[in-house]
Amino acid sequence: RTYDETTPWDGRFKVGKYWTNNPFWVAREIITNPRFGMARYNPTVMPDDYSLYEEAKYADTMRTVDGVQVPLFTFNGVISKQMLGLELINYILGSAFAQAIEYSSGVIRVVSDRNTPSIMTVTPEMCVEIHEGVTFTYSSTDLKDRYNEISVTYVEPDMDWQPQFLGPFVNEEAQRVQGVNTYEFEAIGTTNRYEAEYKAFFNLITAQTETLTVSFNIPGYALS
Repeated sequence: RTYDETTPWDGRFKVGKYWTNNPFWVAREIITNPRFGMARYNPTVMPDDYSLYEEAKYADTMRTVDGVQVPLFTFNGVISKQMLGLELINYILGSAFAQAIEYSSGVIRVVSDRNTPSIMTVTPEMCVEIHEGVTFTYSSTDLKDRYNEISVTYVEPDMDWQPQFLGPFVNEEAQRVQGVNTYEFEAIGTTNRYEAEYKAFFNLITAQTETLTVSFNIPGYALS
């Protein structure tokens, strides 16, 4: 889980196959493997390795909880049903709050819900008017989706690989204002209680803070 960044990564990998439970490197294998991956059916498909590298590095960030070092995100799962290639990739990446986007060129790029520096400041003058005088439109999440009490299940290896239940994790301040709004989810590919707890808190904070979306239309040349 170490990344040598004394020099910029040149996009090359070590020769051979190595075990990993990093969801981004697992997803890359599903894309590129000529025997069981997307490349078997679509030879032109190609991962954006630089976006994968950045996300994989983030997933491998180690944190210490109760004296134990654990990575932010892992995927330790069994694929037991048939899925389309991109559907399977997003199933795996969903364990790290990420998503794959496939472009018409065959390139698959990965984005995730994590803090990153802003890449652009958009002003009304840069946008195409949606209708007269209006360039930005705003939408809010539904109140029913602003969960303030969350529980999670994960698979525990030390309990004969049986699902274990954690929670509830509660935002008491939000409950005083909104009332109780519960949500239960399965932490896909998670076999560590600390990671499951992290994902529960991530969902809890996201539901309460990411409540507003702005939409706009911008000419393609402005993105170059």
